[in-house]
Amino acid sequence: METTNAVTPPATTGDSKIFLWGVSLLSVAVFAGAALAARGRLGGNEKGMVPEVERRLVEFQLTERSGRTVNLSELRDKFLVVNFVHTGCSISCALVNQRMAEVQKLVAEQNDVQLLSLTVDPGTDSPAVLTKFAKQFGADAERWLFLTGDRRSVYQLIETSFLSRDTNATHMEMPGGFRKADHIALVDRDGKVRRYFPGMKFETPGAIIKAIEELRAARRKY
Repeated sequence: METTNAVTPPATTGDSKIFLWGVSLLSVAVFAGAALAARGRLGGNEKGMVPEVERRLVEFQLTERSGRTVNLSELRDKFLVVNFVHTGCSISCALVNQRMAEVQKLVAEQNDVQLLSLTVDPGTDSPAVLTKFAKQFGADAERWLFLTGDRRSVYQLIETSFLSRDTNATHMEMPGGFRKADHIALVDRDGKVRRYFPGMKFETPGAIIKAIEELRAARRKY
């Protein structure tokens, strides 16, 4: 009868153990790095970014989607959550407006908070077009305003109060060449822009609410 010789695996040497330990450690490091990168894409700076230069809401007169005129006096003494829309945009604009819709739900009982969407494409975004667009996100007619007007007036407000422009760019993702147009701005009750939040990140609505609460608390101290 034939006998089968069993093959005995070689004993793990000290060098092999060190090698395997090193591979395991490297795998953990790679996984941790990927997790941190993902957190950075989704979470980022939870407190938002402070404007590089002081910006304030200036006098303006624009047309709301309902056809009525809106000016600065109507928004005085309110916290403003402001984003920049382009109804011809697809994925990124939809994500930013979804974040705005989430903010709207979170401030449903907070009468001192107003949501404001400013079009960067006033030539296309008429009141009728903005009305249709707003319905996609369940925008309350009183809580969340969508503003348009002549290009000069709209761009003057955005550039003066919120975003810088790069009109020399060879490719503009959105009309007007406004930098960081996918961000959401928070304006305090005195009309000062306090923070910019990345509009496509899931954590942004909660971060905006937290920032508003902090501003309220600071105001009560004085």
